[in-house]
Amino acid sequence: MCNYDSHLFIKKLQGKNTNVIAQTEEKYIAFNMELDLGTFEKDGQTTNVKKELRFLDSFKFMASSLDSLSKNLDKDQHTHLQKHYQGRQLELLLRKNVYPYDYVNCIDKLSERSLPPKDKFYSRLNDEDVTDEDYNHAKTVWRI
Repeated sequence: MCNYDSHLFIKKLQGKNTNVIAQTEEKYIAFNMELDLGTFEKDGQTTNVKKELRFLDSFKFMASSLDSLSKNLDKDQHTHLQKHYQGRQLELLLRKNVYPYDYVNCIDKLSERSLPPKDKFYSRLNDEDVTDEDYNHAKTVWRI
């Protein structure tokens, strides 16, 4: 979260039930907020329904990246994934994927029905293009 635009979330959430652990004014280690989802009635009692969302900079709390740590697991140790996915689908999920962070700059892009072209996977943060291998992997995942 430190190298991303989490400060934009924080500005938007000001005044809401939000807690923040900041590293600087624009870099955050963690933040969480409580959402009020409404109410429901049961046996004549009205109950408020709330949910907490928590965003953590996992790299600050772990010795390595999630990708490195997950590579230390044997395939049979992915018990939760194996409940829902097997075979080729599981293999694809166990590989690090790519995401066009700079391209997805508005919510409408999440509704697009095709994978963006390779040049849209360019990362300004890392100043690098996606490799052919990674883009081909993204195309494979997209088709499934």
